[in-house]
Amino acid sequence: MENSTLYNGKALRLRPQTIFSAIRDGNRTFSEMAPEYGLSLEQFEEQVKLKVGPKEFAKLKKQSERNGERKEKEKQKSYETKPAENVVIETPILGSAETTSKEKEGDGEMRSKEIEGQLATLESSLESVRQQILAQNAICASKKEVLETEKTNLNRAKDSLRKARKTLANAEKRVAECEKALMEAKSAASNSEEELSSLQTTESELVRKCEELQKSRIYLVAPGYHGEMPKYGRFISIMEIQGIDDLQVEDVRGVELVKQMTAEEFFLFDTMQEAKSSYSFVKLVSKYYFDGLDYTILVDDDSIIELLKRQELYNV
Repeated sequence: MENSTLYNGKALRLRPQTIFSAIRDGNRTFSEMAPEYGLSLEQFEEQVKLKVGPKEFAKLKKQSERNGERKEKEKQKSYETKPAENVVIETPILGSAETTSKEKEGDGEMRSKEIEGQLATLESSLESVRQQILAQNAICASKKEVLETEKTNLNRAKDSLRKARKTLANAEKRVAECEKALMEAKSAASNSEEELSSLQTTESELVRKCEELQKSRIYLVAPGYHGEMPKYGRFISIMEIQGIDDLQVEDVRGVELVKQMTAEEFFLFDTMQEAKSSYSFVKLVSKYYFDGLDYTILVDDDSIIELLKRQELYNV
């Protein structure tokens, strides 16, 4: 896929207010916070600098270092003042508000893997049920053949009874045996039909769950996107795109951007129509970002990518 990017929007949830609160009020350090966002220390510092600016970043970094030094001194003091066997290292407990915030800002990638795991399990169960249905159909056919055979035997036995009065006793015994076999065959056929119906119901439920799980993934498709399309998910854009049959088109006329599009940005595009459609797509991404939804951007137009970067809605 040439010049195309698949983006899940998770890194954008590193918000300045959260960082200020954690470092200044919560006595946290950059090295403690970086793993919570799935980033290395270097990556985390780059993101913080991008979000708060170089001047505030320098202040936060100094505060983070002071917090680390303070914690190290407290730890050393604890070791010096307490017997070794009684030393207890306490882990700070985050406030419920911060915990809730972090849960909401949780790893979208983890959720995606969880969905893929559930989907794989459901698809495996679906395939197993379908194999059982095929086997059960064969059993039903076999039982029906037995049923027809026993009906034929019963008719022959009755015919023998009419033709051979001398063998009446034997013929009546044969009739009784055939009638018993017929009832057993009917019961077996009925049970097979019920089992088949139950399996078909299970199949329908598994198919429904698979479809629901597949639709829970959100993909925001940029105008003019020609890259590879995922197999499952909800595909959303601001206009119809050729080749995507189940695309959902959303109206973003009521969405306002933090940074309005400049004349310079309009000249990134060949035509005014391309500029307007790209501007509308940036509004769509902004809407899903501020709604706090997990999504993936499908875009292969460098001009649109530049627009998203200027709005701080795109990170590689």
